[in-house]
Parts: sequence; structure tokens; C-alpha cells
Amino acid sequence: MRCWAHTLLITVIIALGVISILNACGQKGSLTLPDRVPPPPGADVPQPSRS
Repeated sequence: MRCWAHTLLITVIIALGVISILNACGQKGSLTLPDRVPPPPGADVPQPSRS
């Protein structure tokens, strides 16, 4: 027969473990990749070389 303090300790440890796992789930909602941001206008135009 276990004492009530030992049972309470195990219960608290399990509860804290479950809470920490649920807290670490991350972003809420569906997981999606971020939209690709288009480059600003003129960013792909090569710069003239200075000689």
C-alpha cells in the first residue's frame, strides 16, 4: 500500500508533464508555410560595373 503523499507526488508530476507538453504545441491553427514575399521592384536588375 502506497502512502497518499507518494500518490499525490506522482499525480502532480504527471499533470505538470502533460501541461508542459500541451503548452509546447506551438502555433495554433493549421500549420502553413509563410507566403513568399516578392522582391522589391528593381531588385533583380544588375548594377552597372564601374571600370
